[in-house]
Amino acid sequence: MKSFIFVGILTVLTVVLSAPSMQGEHCNYNGQIHQVNTSFPSYDGCNTCFCQGQDVVACTLVGCVSIEICHYNGRVYYVNDSFPSYDNCNTCYCQASERVACTYRDCVPTNYFPSSNRN
Repeated sequence: MKSFIFVGILTVLTVVLSAPSMQGEHCNYNGQIHQVNTSFPSYDGCNTCFCQGQDVVACTLVGCVSIEICHYNGRVYYVNDSFPSYDNCNTCYCQASERVACTYRDCVPTNYFPSSNRN
């Protein structure tokens, strides 16, 4: 299923986006932490958001050109974006029609090789 973003007239939307953040001094938006009273680009690339604190984010909603996106592991990516897979070993790619393709290689855990005591 394709994901396209079409939005109407200029307005402001307040949305609670995730669990409460660190003492209300930050906002977690699309996996990124933002300071209170700061603005930042919306995930759609054509709107602006504002952190009001306690994970309350207000975003403008202006008409955007359609943008294809992918959802992976709770985050939003644009077509042709690459990003780490959930195992932090492989790489994934956002493709058309909301398809995500990931490399599939064996991963060696970071603690696989025990430290050696050489005297």
